[in-house]
Order: sequence, then structure tokens, then C-alpha cells
Amino acid sequence: MSNKKEIYARVGIASKGLVYVLLGCVTSLTALGLGGEKAGSKEALKFLREQPFGQFFLILIAMGLAGYVFWRLYQVFTKAEIEDYSFKNTILRVSYFISALFYALLAYSALKIAFNFNKSTTIQEVVSIVLSKPFGRVLVFIIAIMILGKAVFQVGKVVTGKYKEDLDKSDLKRNIKQKLLYLGVVGYTLRGVVIAFIAYLIFKAAWFANSDTSGGTKEAFSLIHDEFGVVILLLLSLGMATFGFFKLIQASYNNLDI
Repeated sequence: MSNKKEIYARVGIASKGLVYVLLGCVTSLTALGLGGEKAGSKEALKFLREQPFGQFFLILIAMGLAGYVFWRLYQVFTKAEIEDYSFKNTILRVSYFISALFYALLAYSALKIAFNFNKSTTIQEVVSIVLSKPFGRVLVFIIAIMILGKAVFQVGKVVTGKYKEDLDKSDLKRNIKQKLLYLGVVGYTLRGVVIAFIAYLIFKAAWFANSDTSGGTKEAFSLIHDEFGVVILLLLSLGMATFGFFKLIQASYNNLDI
């Protein structure tokens, strides 16, 4: 691929990181009693919309997220990163495709928020639709298992050290690199914990056949606040912001085989 496409992919990774920084910071403000709200991705984007030049920045983020979608789809349909179609690698391609779909929807949501088309489908509404179908509860259970797998994958990156492969290849000074890698450990681990809470909410919806108990990041933060208190909420929200900051770093130093 040309250098322009590599730059676009890096902008996409950075845009994903920025969304997580916003999400974590907005929720941290709530935990500290300084305003804000328990935020998922869409709430973070709505918060940005309310700031000076918010519409302009939202449009830029939407364009950037499209770059991330491009990068994920490139990984799915080429052998740039995944060389064969073994069972393990096929699962990886499927996960990348789902990631591309999610961030395409988020980019679309960013544009709708930018132009004040705020009506959007909630996770509860989606789960309700799935539950109403034949074998709906089974499908929701499968979704929950997939989300839980995502949580395990995040923590697994820390355990195996895979999260640091690209940064290890950079020419950063050793002491700076080590400090940045600590951010990766914190970010990936705590993001995995938050995703596990989301999986729990989806499991609960399937078990009780009640979509109202499901939810995404915002609802996971609410559960964490109610069950574990403001300190744990602050810790996990800062962890999400840390993950976003680490992705911003990776946008510069990732070894993109494109």
C-alpha cells in the first residue's frame, strides 16, 4: 500500500485512542464530582459536541474512525498481518471484521451527533430485537460469550506481552519506553475489566430474557459505581483514558505491515 494509506490507518488508530481518552476523562469528572457523566463512546462524543468547535472536531473524529475501519478491513481481507486461514486466524479475522463494523457505526454516530441528529438505537433496543427472534436468548448468550472473549483477549495481550511488540521495535529511549509500556499494562487490563462487566450485563439480559438489564460502557460504569463505589469507578475510568493514550502512542509507533 502507499504511504498515504498507512498515514490514514495511523490516523484511525489515533482517533480510536482519542475516543477512549474522552470517554475515560468524562467519566472521571463524574467520579470526582466535577460534572461530566458516566460515559460510553456516544456520550463522550456528545460531550465533545458541546465544547467550542465541537462540531468541527467531531467531523474530524468521524473521518479518522473511518481510517480505523479501513485498517481493520485491510487486515481482514489481506495477508498483511494474518498469513493463513487456520481456525485461530479465521477467528481473528472475524473479530477484526466485528471491530470494523463497530467503529463504522461509531463514526456514523459521530456525524449524526455533529449535525444534531441525536436519535440513535440503544444497546437495550438491539438486545430486545434479538430476544424477540427464535432462539433469541441463545443468540444473546453467544454475543455475551464473544464480548467476554474480548475481555480475556485484552488481558491476554498483557500476559503474553503482545501489547508491547510494536513499541519494542521503536527507537525510543529505554526508560521512556518502559514508562509507556506501564501505561499499556494498566490500559489493556482495566479495559478488559470494563468489557467483562459489559459481558455480565448481556449475560444477565439473556438469562432473564430482559433487555433492560443489558448495556454498554455507560451502563457498566453505572453498575461499577453502584456496586463498588466511586474509587473503583475512578480507577477504571482513568484506566480507559490510559488505554486511549496508549493507542495514541501506538498510532505513531505501530509496525503497520501495509
